Amino acid sequence: MSGRPHRDRGSWGVASLVIGLLSAWAIWRMWNAGVGEADPTGRDRILVLIGLTGSLVTAWFGRASYPRVHNFKIYALSIGVGVVSLISVVLLFGLPLVSDLTGSGVHAAALFLGYSAVLAVLLLTVVAPEYVGYRLTVRLTTILVTAVVGVFVVGLLLPAARDLLARQLLQLRDLQSTAFWVFSAVGVAVLLLSLFTEAHSFGIGGIHAGSVLLLSLGWLPSRGDLLLQGMVLAWMPVLVAIGTLNHWFQRLENRASYDPLLRIYNRGWCDQVLSEQSRLDTRPPLGIALIDLDHFKQVNDTHGHDAGDTVLQEIAQRIRMHLVPRGSIARYGGEELIAFVPHADEAEMRELLESVRGAVEATPVRHKKTRIQVTCSIGFAIRTDRSQPLAAVLKAADRAVYVAKDKGRNQVRAGRLRRKS
Repeated sequence: MSGRPHRDRGSWGVASLVIGLLSAWAIWRMWNAGVGEADPTGRDRILVLIGLTGSLVTAWFGRASYPRVHNFKIYALSIGVGVVSLISVVLLFGLPLVSDLTGSGVHAAALFLGYSAVLAVLLLTVVAPEYVGYRLTVRLTTILVTAVVGVFVVGLLLPAARDLLARQLLQLRDLQSTAFWVFSAVGVAVLLLSLFTEAHSFGIGGIHAGSVLLLSLGWLPSRGDLLLQGMVLAWMPVLVAIGTLNHWFQRLENRASYDPLLRIYNRGWCDQVLSEQSRLDTRPPLGIALIDLDHFKQVNDTHGHDAGDTVLQEIAQRIRMHLVPRGSIARYGGEELIAFVPHADEAEMRELLESVRGAVEATPVRHKKTRIQVTCSIGFAIRTDRSQPLAAVLKAADRAVYVAKDKGRNQVRAGRLRRKS
């Protein structure tokens, strides 16, 4: 089982996608308006400033991210895009420009390499695992950066390679160009992979998708030229930096809301729900269930606290598999779990909780060479009216748990809210 918390709520990264679309629209509008034509030198200085600042900030975010989020994707993506953009911007706008930009083989070759390298970084990080060891993360990212720098050096220093790459870029917007279809195929692959593999990535999926959509501005429009493509590469690290920062914030929120042992929501998140300060829909009908593991103290006394932790982890994940996405589960205290199931009446709640009870009982938990049989007692209550405080619904569920224990344990009991006198 993974050591990271489960995310009940989707966090693909729509915000980063929207920022990518808005960035593409803004760059397209500025390019169509002929931005900087009156003062191309001043324009290029601004692009150098944006590109260099964005590249350095993005690379720093990637380098500083690992101790905070422990994510290989973010580490490699931020540093990779930062390095590619840094090299590209220096070559495009930092060097003295010739009068006819489209005729510059160096600039065209640098742009083609920049686009190819960014697409390669996006493709590699979208398929890469999120969590690997720190030393392996640094080693793999170093190999990636070294390969990028090496490709730039070879592609620009060898005249034959430089001329070939320049011709490829100038033909990129031609539908007959092989490079056009390769770039488009890689872009579509990154988009689809981000949707299917990064649905709960705390925004990384949106970074990949937004980056691809922004990057495609350089080869999809029929009037694309070197200036437009250079503007895209200059802004790319800014987009990645914003997405990385958003990822940090989401992970910090996640850590504050999850139990590190059981990898489900914690008591703090539960208190937010009960005070109706969370995103969870608490409108009636809402089912609240308390799930108490039977004779859990005997597990600790007989097999040790390590076995007790194993039992709690396994049972929490087993219950989560039956509840999510229908409902959410949190650790309420000790061996007691709490479940919230929006839009559930009593019959639906009982059926769902019976499946949970059966799943807990069906398979003993393995700890080393020991098989530990576990059962649970469940009490639940339904909020049927908005005037009913959630605390009152919880109390009714708590009373139902005691009834289940008194009647022999390993069963589901419904509680009734007490009427106000």
